[in-house]
Amino acid sequence: MTRDNFHEKLDNTTLILLKMGELIEHLFDEIISILQTKIINKEMVETLIKEESQLDELEIEIENNCQEVLALQQPMGIDLRMILAVLKISSDLERIGDHLRKIIRKLRKVVNYKEYEHFTELTEMSIILRQMVMQIMVAFKEQNMKLALDTLELDEKIDEIQRDLYQKCIKKMKEQPLEQTISSEIYMLFITRFLERIGDHVENIGERVIFLVTGKLAN
Repeated sequence: MTRDNFHEKLDNTTLILLKMGELIEHLFDEIISILQTKIINKEMVETLIKEESQLDELEIEIENNCQEVLALQQPMGIDLRMILAVLKISSDLERIGDHLRKIIRKLRKVVNYKEYEHFTELTEMSIILRQMVMQIMVAFKEQNMKLALDTLELDEKIDEIQRDLYQKCIKKMKEQPLEQTISSEIYMLFITRFLERIGDHVENIGERVIFLVTGKLAN
């Protein structure tokens, strides 16, 4: 593999990574639409889960490409940091996809219960997280550490909403200990936890962007 071929392979691999980010943004758009319209059915779930499965395929393609360039070129410096960053970021994006798949399944159950009390908070969390994913992928593409740091600050809002929503769910289960109410609130707790975990993965990606730019792992 020549140096030109190496950089072409690496460039193509980063494009695949950016495609993963775009797919996650699309899945967030669909989840936000479900939360706003309160419409979801089996066909929608199957379509979205099929789209999410593309993230697994893209991650495998990235892993194969990175293994190839590592074996044939033994890159150093910024090139090595880029490969390591791409590998780690692709793993975090795939995990985000896993959480989105779980959210989609839980949302169908919640909508069936016709319990929409906390949808405003879930929508707000989803909109913020979509913005975080979009910004962190731009930060990666542009190697923009300031944008990465600004994005990480948004995670505090996610944690704040999650804590508040947790208290509301617990309170409602105590005040209305009906089977349907408890079931729907438990699903809500699962969804908020999945959203919080997505924020953690975005934070991981931000740390990798900082590593890419500075060569130092963020604390």
